[in-house]
Amino acid sequence: MNPLVGFLPPGAGANLSYRVTPKQGLATGTQLAEQASIVFVGASPMSTATWVNTIDNSPPVSHVSALLSTSTCPAFKVSWSGSDMGSGLQSFAIYVSDSGGRFTVWLSNTTAASANYQGSIGHTYGFYSIATDLTGNVEAGKTSAEASTSVTASDPCGAPSLSGQITEVVQTGSTVTATLTHTNLGFTAAQAVNINQMTFRTLSGSGTVTSASPRCLSPQGLLESGHQPP
Repeated sequence: MNPLVGFLPPGAGANLSYRVTPKQGLATGTQLAEQASIVFVGASPMSTATWVNTIDNSPPVSHVSALLSTSTCPAFKVSWSGSDMGSGLQSFAIYVSDSGGRFTVWLSNTTAASANYQGSIGHTYGFYSIATDLTGNVEAGKTSAEASTSVTASDPCGAPSLSGQITEVVQTGSTVTATLTHTNLGFTAAQAVNINQMTFRTLSGSGTVTSASPRCLSPQGLLESGHQPP
């Protein structure tokens, strides 16, 4: 028999883990609180911090927003939304059917709420969405379109719509490199996209701020709809 079993030598540390399995059928929102009590011989019990887990047994719900029955622009915007009563939404999978064919995944694990779909004249497209929440619950499968449209012509789709955002800032010595990401949210390509003006501000200290490398947003000067060049 080992006389040291169950004893903690001076200066040594130890840890203990345990698992609690919840009962089946607990409602979403039910909280399970766990706390341990540590007792050393000759000392008062010490309680650990309380750890609380919240049950999420409810799948999320989502739907694709209604589309116009016909579209004269082969590239049209599809939007969707969803909700979850438990842990919250994590992502969407968007399915599409081309002219009555089987549904296939168009977008998977997307956190976006809309995207442009490139269709073809004479085709009818149907869409539905499947949402996943933060605990891995997946919305029930669907068999029919929640929104559909038919592409009837190839008319002008409207002007491009550019949106810019600083996505990364890195400082090396006195040089600050900022990555500016532009996204074309429109339905047509933006031709010869260039940055014509940038305004700098010095928030603290003193000195002169200059741009070391202004450049075209894409090597070809063409920003396709939905693309995000740096």
